[in-house]
Amino acid sequence: MTSPPSAQVAYIWSRELQRVADELPANVGRSSIVHDLVRALGLLDGGDGPDAGEGGGRAGLSAEGFNPVSATGKNEPVAGESERHVAQARGVVVLAPEETLGTPDNLKRYHDADYVDYLLRPRNRGGEDDEYHKNPDDSSGSGSDDLHYSLRDGRARKRLKSSTHGLEHDCPPFPSLARYASLVAAGTVTACRFLINSTRTASACPDGPTPTPPAPAAPVAVHLDGGRHHAARARASGFCYVADAVLGIMHLARAGQGRGGCRPRVMYLDLDLHYGDGVAQAFHSGVRFDDAARGADVDEDESANGVGAQSKRKSKGAAKKRAPQVLTLSVHHSSPVFFPPTTPLSTLPAPDTASPFSLSIPLRAYASPATYYAVWPSVERVRAAFDPDYVVLQLGADGLPADHIGRFGAWHTEREGGMRWCVQQVRAWGLPLCVMGGGGYDHANTARAWALVLSDLVDRPLDATMDVPDHEHYPHYAPSYTLEVAESTAADENPEAYMQEIDDTFKAIAERIKRIVA
Repeated sequence: MTSPPSAQVAYIWSRELQRVADELPANVGRSSIVHDLVRALGLLDGGDGPDAGEGGGRAGLSAEGFNPVSATGKNEPVAGESERHVAQARGVVVLAPEETLGTPDNLKRYHDADYVDYLLRPRNRGGEDDEYHKNPDDSSGSGSDDLHYSLRDGRARKRLKSSTHGLEHDCPPFPSLARYASLVAAGTVTACRFLINSTRTASACPDGPTPTPPAPAAPVAVHLDGGRHHAARARASGFCYVADAVLGIMHLARAGQGRGGCRPRVMYLDLDLHYGDGVAQAFHSGVRFDDAARGADVDEDESANGVGAQSKRKSKGAAKKRAPQVLTLSVHHSSPVFFPPTTPLSTLPAPDTASPFSLSIPLRAYASPATYYAVWPSVERVRAAFDPDYVVLQLGADGLPADHIGRFGAWHTEREGGMRWCVQQVRAWGLPLCVMGGGGYDHANTARAWALVLSDLVDRPLDATMDVPDHEHYPHYAPSYTLEVAESTAADENPEAYMQEIDDTFKAIAERIKRIVA
């Protein structure tokens, strides 16, 4: 099942984005490995794939990479790029991140202002702050912006701001950090704006529910350098420095359009092996739905799901509560020793959970395609009950075998329940779809998986057994030199009884969601 030929797909890329993403400490060089495989396979050009001749069928490529245009599609220079060619073969367009969407002010729509200012400050070649390293022991006040005082046991203690904001350990600063954060954020918001501009209509919101129209050939935007789902409002975490997914979802909720012109609903689906804690926490609604009807206690705010609220008010009684605009659902590995630490939101929810719009399907070790296939009806029920207008999909590849960070994954690209199959199910919903990258620390397998998924999204499906074309990163694909990801030999530890528990739980939750959003 692949996307209709008439579907329009935007691929978010620029040469500078690829360069700074290659410097990400947890994924050094991955961006080039991923994008160069896409290029070698000819997935975004007008030819017939990797066997197309060098002289023809390459409308979307230059000698050095893709030819992006600005997010507006206008014939104007793209900042940081020399080309401005529209790569629009087979309904595919390569878009450079719109830099105005990654400015400090735009990052501060979600992120704490102090965090943004610290994140974007200039750094030296080692990635550290120039000001601090010029005079680290200066007691005259120079460099004091890097320090703050905290109280512990009644005593003032001096701590580096880098520690306060998480720029240490798994998220060390690096030379291009400021540029990286801006471009990754801009890339995901550019992707979401593409979806909005591709689907906008001029209808008004009617009174009462509106029947869902037949699904059109919905647009898809792909940002493989995005999906940084651990970043918090004021802190980097888990290799993630900027909450690009949160910013993109906020843009859809604010500037998008629901069917009939109503407030749009956005469903965030996270398939990374790690729990998407940053996104889930950002959109965890303060509204408590304590029973199947509507509950009693409400913390209401001015935003879609509580993000960026300036004030709150509490109310009691039976007044109808407005459902959140954003629902988050994370399918992930769960273990007491696995990152991120377990929280109430990351565990299997109770059928009567007070937070039916912040959901998790925690899986045990070595979840195989069979397990993803078994839990997929729960994903479908949630989607049908919430009835979103947009879908944002985080497609981390760290659940594939041989990932040295994931370790507990046994997912695969092929078969029912495999990565390609899951994306095809989401695509079949007929909704505007933003597909982001995420985790994936075996870089060759990550590139293989995302290239295969992309081939389906652009209606040029590839066989996983095909040879990898000869290109700069060809040696990374040893020993098979094919697109096929090796099977896991680990035994799936998700028993049938647990699959049934998940199924029963989400049947009840889906019914509650349906009543709440009605």
